[in-house]
Amino acid sequence: MAACAQASGLVHLPPDFTADSDLSALRPGKPVLVRGFGLAFVDLMVLLTEGRGGSCEDDGEWSWSTGRRGGNPSCT
Repeated sequence: MAACAQASGLVHLPPDFTADSDLSALRPGKPVLVRGFGLAFVDLMVLLTEGRGGSCEDDGEWSWSTGRRGGNPSCT
């Protein structure tokens, strides 16, 4: 998967303990595809959003703020 992703100009992160993953290759504003579910998925979403200065607000229709740094990828 890593070779295929690299050949396509993408990044593949192998399965890992979420808190130990090096997410620096995931550039701000770029789409991210996440495979998985449960707490590992939730941990990753927090690291990719609030962990980079953003926030998530439940105003009846979830909304995201990238914060002042704008370092969040586009989570899909």
